[in-house]
Amino acid sequence: MIEKKNDTMIYRLKGLIHAIEFFSQRFDAEQITHHVVDFIDELIVLDQVVVFAKDDHVYRPVRQSGYHNYDYYFEVDPVYEDIVVLHAGLFSREDIIRFLPKEVSEYFPCAFGIPLIMDKKMFGFVLINRSEDKEPFDSEDEIIAVALMNLFYIALTNFESYDALIKTKKRLDEKIFNLFAIHQSSKILMSTLEIEAMCDLSTSVFSELTQSSITSIFLLNEDSKAFEMMAYQNVYELRGELKILLYTNDNIEALSEKEYFCLENGEDLESIHTIFYNDEEMLKALKPIYIVPIVKNEDVLGFITLGRRVNDMSYNDSNMELIHSLASSLYISITNAIYVKTIHEQKKIIDSKLNRLMNMNLMIKNINSSSDLNHLFEITKATLEWSHNVTSGILTVFDQEKDVFIIKERIGCQSLDETQAFSSVATTLKKGHMVVASSIHEVEDLFGLEVVNQIEGEFGGALLVPVYLDKFELELLGFIGIFDMKDMLLTDLENQLIYESIANAIAPSWYHLKQLEKIKTIYEVNSEAMFMEKLSEETEDCREYDLELYVFLIDFTGKHFLEKSDLFQEFTQYFDKAFKIDNRHLVILSPREEDAVYIQENLDQRHSMKQLKYGVDFEDYEPSTVYMTTASNWCVLHQKSADSSCCLA
Repeated sequence: MIEKKNDTMIYRLKGLIHAIEFFSQRFDAEQITHHVVDFIDELIVLDQVVVFAKDDHVYRPVRQSGYHNYDYYFEVDPVYEDIVVLHAGLFSREDIIRFLPKEVSEYFPCAFGIPLIMDKKMFGFVLINRSEDKEPFDSEDEIIAVALMNLFYIALTNFESYDALIKTKKRLDEKIFNLFAIHQSSKILMSTLEIEAMCDLSTSVFSELTQSSITSIFLLNEDSKAFEMMAYQNVYELRGELKILLYTNDNIEALSEKEYFCLENGEDLESIHTIFYNDEEMLKALKPIYIVPIVKNEDVLGFITLGRRVNDMSYNDSNMELIHSLASSLYISITNAIYVKTIHEQKKIIDSKLNRLMNMNLMIKNINSSSDLNHLFEITKATLEWSHNVTSGILTVFDQEKDVFIIKERIGCQSLDETQAFSSVATTLKKGHMVVASSIHEVEDLFGLEVVNQIEGEFGGALLVPVYLDKFELELLGFIGIFDMKDMLLTDLENQLIYESIANAIAPSWYHLKQLEKIKTIYEVNSEAMFMEKLSEETEDCREYDLELYVFLIDFTGKHFLEKSDLFQEFTQYFDKAFKIDNRHLVILSPREEDAVYIQENLDQRHSMKQLKYGVDFEDYEPSTVYMTTASNWCVLHQKSADSSCCLA
């Protein structure tokens, strides 16, 4: 008897060793609970056995033998999970009645139970029973049951630890991938400085990394306070074009209250309805599941919409963490692009200002080299037209004696009469004040409809800048009139300051050149008058004494009107009756025809000569018919045989 009992115990111990080897393998909880019955049935003689295991939020039978109640289950409760902490070891019949629902002992009568422990929590339990006609369970059965309980505990706990390790590894892999994706995406986004290109790129990035079927990006327009869809990508459409504008209910800050809005959540959907008052088109066309704000603190730049995933899986925490990080990176990228765009715009403005200042500086240098008022006016006109983009304007001189303005230079405005009263603005200009008309109607009120009709082209206003010298009392010299500019506004304060600076810069030179001309009329030798007087004397002598008289007209073609001829100086010294009219014209009176040979021998390619003989080419002379200009026709004499005039040039 004893020997038989020992053999049974040895068999059980061998079975335990086999169980240890078996459960040392890597099984999951379902596999462990399935094989529990096999080893209990093998090592403990029994007639009935049932295994309860946790399935979501209930304990339900997963395997049973001898019992026939397959539909029973009861809810998981923290009290049940903590039984193994408060009660160590096997469950007796009384423990089962006390700890578990009474239906368990009614539906599954048993002798004792083996708790299935997973890391200090009851994962399930095994109920064991033996027929009454057989021997009851003894201490050896209890030893084997306790050993199996501990073995099952180790196996289940190892599974939980391994499963937690696998899940942790999976999360870690996802985080590593997310970090890599964030790094690569951020590097690409931050290397893009054009907002439109960045929006196209960001939709591709979000669509690829999140598997979103429909992805779009909206940015806030600061002027209209509306969100404009900048880019859109639908994986089911090769080329989709949508233009959506979302207008807010003046509560844009509400977008910054959450990291994302799940539109499958009624509360979040209602929040979106309260933020936008025309979101129906967006919700219908894009079918978004999530709206992810591009925001930092309360500074909202826009938002991303994500549709259902193409693999029909839901967005998990790892996905949302990646999305939030990408949105933060996108905020930085867009902000940088906006800053770079602003810097470029400011640089253009600064370069434009610098260019205008350099042009002003150049103009001031040219002003200082002006030889007369006409030259000064030409420089001013060129500066306004080419350096300051004036497309329509005038430069006028104020005639104090007649109280009128005389137009000296024009940019366009060719039909405008040379003499204008401008009586409605004259008083303001005489006080040194600028006149600004910001509309065509104001210009009509100031100048009158007749003057406005004479100004060619389209214009939307007028800017009249007085040129004056403030001595003991203000002396108005004239004004600069601007009617139109290219890509600029007349009413812009900076433009007004620029033109006022130009007026102030030319005023001193204008005044001094004006005074110089007055002095010249009094003291300067008038070559034209001397020539006409001498010509009159010579023609009179020719008629009275029958003498010969030759007029040699020499023309000089210089690089510019200020260039002087060295030959003029030489001829003036050689001939007694040589008259330099200006830098381009010289007249020589001589009784000898052979002087033409001397003159011709000394001329170069830039000089030319014409010869006239008294009595042949001309006979009479009247001062009223003689005029001198810098043009080629500068001397008019009567022909010998006709009353019509002959132009000598």
